[in-house]
Amino acid sequence: MILIAGTGVSLEWSNPDPDTQQNLISEGFELNVTDSDHPDESVIFYWSVQGEDEKNRFAEDTQSSSVGDINYWTAELSDQGSGEYTILANLTNGSDTISTESIDLTKDQGSPSISLQTQESGFVQDNPDVSVVVEDDFSDIDSMTVSTAFTDILGQQQENCSSGNKCIKEFSLDTGQLSDGQSIDLSAEASDIAGNLGSETFPLTYDGSYEADQPEFSIPDADDNDDIHVTGDVEVDVTVDNIDEETSDVRVTCFVDGEELKQTDFEDENDFSCDLPEDDLEDGNSDVSVEACDQAGNCETSDERSFTFDSTPPILDSFSTVQEYKKFGGGFEAEFSAEDPDSGIQKAEYFFSTAVLPGEGNDIDQVDDEQFTVEESEITTDDVDQTVYLRVMNDVGQWSDRESVEFEYYPDEAPEVSLGVPEDISVMAGEQKSFDVVVENTGTLLVDSVDVKVSSDVYEGTEELSDISGSETTTFELSPNQSQIGRYEVTVETDGPVDSASFNLSVEANEEQRQQIESRLSDLSSEAEKVRSNISGLRSDGIGSDLNRTIEEDVDPFVQKVERAQNLTQQGKYYLAQNVLESVEQLERSAEDSLKQVRKEERVRERNRLIKMVLSVLAILVAAVVGLLVYARREDIGEKNLSIGKFDIPDMSNTRDKFYDLIDGIREKVEELEDEIDHKEEEAEKKFEGFK
Repeated sequence: MILIAGTGVSLEWSNPDPDTQQNLISEGFELNVTDSDHPDESVIFYWSVQGEDEKNRFAEDTQSSSVGDINYWTAELSDQGSGEYTILANLTNGSDTISTESIDLTKDQGSPSISLQTQESGFVQDNPDVSVVVEDDFSDIDSMTVSTAFTDILGQQQENCSSGNKCIKEFSLDTGQLSDGQSIDLSAEASDIAGNLGSETFPLTYDGSYEADQPEFSIPDADDNDDIHVTGDVEVDVTVDNIDEETSDVRVTCFVDGEELKQTDFEDENDFSCDLPEDDLEDGNSDVSVEACDQAGNCETSDERSFTFDSTPPILDSFSTVQEYKKFGGGFEAEFSAEDPDSGIQKAEYFFSTAVLPGEGNDIDQVDDEQFTVEESEITTDDVDQTVYLRVMNDVGQWSDRESVEFEYYPDEAPEVSLGVPEDISVMAGEQKSFDVVVENTGTLLVDSVDVKVSSDVYEGTEELSDISGSETTTFELSPNQSQIGRYEVTVETDGPVDSASFNLSVEANEEQRQQIESRLSDLSSEAEKVRSNISGLRSDGIGSDLNRTIEEDVDPFVQKVERAQNLTQQGKYYLAQNVLESVEQLERSAEDSLKQVRKEERVRERNRLIKMVLSVLAILVAAVVGLLVYARREDIGEKNLSIGKFDIPDMSNTRDKFYDLIDGIREKVEELEDEIDHKEEEAEKKFEGFK
């Protein structure tokens, strides 16, 4: 009830006393307003919740009364519940507001709340610590008591009422007299300063130990490697066997890396399930465990297991052909780079159409190699412009975005090359000289690899070139030795694709070799000159056709070769002169042998001629002697000398003397013929001085 006294428009508490109750009421209140000058005035009351602007008029009309000279106005604050309010009193004469006064009040009609801060499940372990909490929303706690059938709580209580409207009593509950499953009641009472009373009774059941089996768990979404594809909350299935042995129900708590993520309700069942929130799971390896606890707080923890959570698809970092020249006549090599730091890459596939669904492409056998062959048999069209796609899958079945490579396809083409070689080159014997061979790709396709082979009588070499899209150059190094001077043909060939070319190589004589050639040629020239002179003399003497043919076949070529070698050295072509001189060696021996034979045969022929001449002379002389003997018998032989052929026949008148004189003449003639034969042999020897 509100009482307002009208004496000069002043508001005062009449009941309750503001000095002791702090404007606190449990049911009604009175306002005293004094106003002796306006006895016919009236008061209208309004209320509002503190902190809000909305005003509410009292449902009941205001009642007025007088006590002596003081006018009172009263109103009931009964429809409002407990809370903090602001009361407005408007003093009015019916048309005008004369005065307005307000006051803040707290209305408390509720009893203090009593709860157990611990052991709220109603089950307790051995001698548990218990906390009883008393709270009031609007007024301070005035008193509280706690008791059990076995324990003198008051003697143990520890009060904590520092906040005024909240008190906590903590004590240790003695369970020594209880057995598993036995219960006791914990009673508590409290009152607030508004006079409201409250009480609660808490039945507590003793449960001294965990009796069920150790919990076991599994994660249905985990694969054989304990990798988990996280697409939402992850279910953990837990089994607790022999739960019937428990005094109280059991609940399960799931932990990831020691952090509690989910807890089930208490159940009297063997099977539990808790869902690990997706937002609380980090990609990577984590240790998972579960804990089963009864309502008294007795617990058992499972074995810990490591799992890999993976909510992120793998990343295909790169995809390309091995060769940068993307024109192919068939299958080709491709390479890629992919990563999934959590569960790893398990599978990769390539395909040629965006319509191919994940898992329906062409499998790549060795994913770890990150290289594979795009098989020609999988290229489904002969179109020039082609696109091949690639995607990878991690160990938990997530597919990456696809990547693509465009290429050109020429199934009917083959690689082609053309060789570029130098023009004729020369090098000095004993020195080095390099030359380049250019291999040009003249076809459409890339030339993967080609061997360039150089061959000649003075050099053999092979170089490999690869990945030829335009042209490539390789260099060869010549180092001919002094025995290799001459002119050679150098052949350059390639294999797969095939081409060939050639050029001439001249290995020139160096200064030392030139001097050696000139010195050797000087000696041979001297011998050739003598041989030439001997041949000329023989031919002028009229040698036989057989001997002349021998000279033409064996001796003349020697002289001609020497003359050619002389001409070549004069032209600076020492390598050709050297080639000629190498053949002259054999010709020189043949010419020498032939001239020896000619000399032998010529000497025999000359001797035979001389012998025939001697025999002819002797025959004449014998005939002459016989004639003289016959003639000596004739009486008419004159005294004058006769002449027979070239021989003078002496006078044979004195036959004996003349006969002896004739014999002496024949002897002298024979001696002259012998001297002539010796002279002829000496002259024949002089004709063959060339090879002495």
